[in-house]
Amino acid sequence: EEGTFSLSFSELEYGLRRSLSPDLWDLGHEAMRKAETYGGPLKLPSVPEEGVSNGEAKAPSAFEHWCEQYDELQQRSAEMDLLTEAMLLFEKKSSMPVLPCDDQASLEREFEEMDVSGSGCVDIGAIQRRWGWDQKMTLDILSKYDLSADGCLDKGDFLRMMCPDGYRLPSMEGEDRDVFGMLLTGSIRYLHEKIAESTDLYSVKDRKLDKARTVKPMPFSLLPEVPEGTWLYWNELFSRLDADQDDHVGERDLLRAGLLSPEVAKHLMTIIDPEHPASFTRRG
Repeated sequence: EEGTFSLSFSELEYGLRRSLSPDLWDLGHEAMRKAETYGGPLKLPSVPEEGVSNGEAKAPSAFEHWCEQYDELQQRSAEMDLLTEAMLLFEKKSSMPVLPCDDQASLEREFEEMDVSGSGCVDIGAIQRRWGWDQKMTLDILSKYDLSADGCLDKGDFLRMMCPDGYRLPSMEGEDRDVFGMLLTGSIRYLHEKIAESTDLYSVKDRKLDKARTVKPMPFSLLPEVPEGTWLYWNELFSRLDADQDDHVGERDLLRAGLLSPEVAKHLMTIIDPEHPASFTRRG
């Protein structure tokens, strides 16, 4: 009947011109039941079997919008999984003890002994002579730790490579690192709220709860400004990370600063500045 939600699985697929997964059908069925029970926003007519009418034109577009919302929910859920994994790695590294000063000094002396020319880096030959590695093994190590991709390891690269398992370098603590921890925490909280809002759209709940969920967030123009000291610190941190001053900080820049592990740095690239997924700008 006109105005009811008596759509079958095949009718819905036909109207949308797309296949539906069982999960998507289950959510769609629940959404229709909610709208029929509460007189919700999805007042769609059923798709006529023959001919073209205004009802047929409206049904696919409204349901396609609903499917887009569902796809967005799936994407946010995947992002949530990645960021949660990154946060667990971040916390695991933060819980490790800092490498003792004497141990780091010992590693720095070893680096200086290998850097016979005093150039500030050790090349393939120096590594092979020191440890007797073959060329393949040496190149594999360089590909992992040589952040500048110049065929040798500087002191920072060397320390990251030689830091024993279960320890972290002194660069992996302090206010600079905490900034990225807060960024991960805030992003996860934001995604959690958005996922909850999207999920609740298709859950049959008390109407008072539904109304509470529909309260719009405060516009950005009404939010309090960032304190000037914090704003200056963020800018100073970006300048320190942007060593080549190209207004872009990439994964290698974060690793070179020694603040993050490779896995966490990679995940952060996806959330800071969506317009530049391989890096982030000062504005981002």
